[in-house]
Amino acid sequence: MRPSGSTRALRLRLAAVAALGGVVAGCTAVSNVAETAAETGVLTEEQAASVQKSSEAVAKTFEDITPRQEYYIGRAVAADTLTRYDVYDDEAANRYINRLGQSLAATAPYPMTYGGYHFLILDSDEVNAFAAPGGFILVSRGLLELCANEDAVAGVLAHEIVHVGEKHGLKAIKQGRLSNALSVLATESARTLTDDQLADLTEDFAASVTDITDTLVKNGY
Repeated sequence: MRPSGSTRALRLRLAAVAALGGVVAGCTAVSNVAETAAETGVLTEEQAASVQKSSEAVAKTFEDITPRQEYYIGRAVAADTLTRYDVYDDEAANRYINRLGQSLAATAPYPMTYGGYHFLILDSDEVNAFAAPGGFILVSRGLLELCANEDAVAGVLAHEIVHVGEKHGLKAIKQGRLSNALSVLATESARTLTDDQLADLTEDFAASVTDITDTLVKNGY
């Protein structure tokens, strides 16, 4: 049974919060911003000290997103996708897909992802496959049933690995959404944010996750 709309929204929000924490953990300090803010009185010395420990994640291009950040974004996207589809309840089949996928990823002309590759079968008649950022690859049962042999399955998985390597999922984020979230983190530590500011930050990040998931479902990559 698929989760209700309210349950899905809650899970997405929790996934976004968890992933956002991972993004923050992978960023460098912004001492210059903190010093300027303290000098102008925008922040107290205590807040400025906190900012110095926060992240510099303002990205002018998506190439600036680190492998660690990409992993946490992708994990949130995968979690969102799994609120829309059930997992295929066949451990042997999922183990097989993982073994085949891992062997293909090991020979792919791309660097290994921060958290490695993860392959999972979705219990759906749809003919589709999704490649979330960071190496999370989800393939529908319907697509696998159309594959005549292992070579065909390998072709599907290899195609999705290319999407991960070329970072197509990240490019699905609507301009400004993720940047807005990361910009806040570059100027304010989450510890000093008000509840409303933290909520806005989480919403921006959750929206970027939804952007990617919607594109994967619509375009099938």
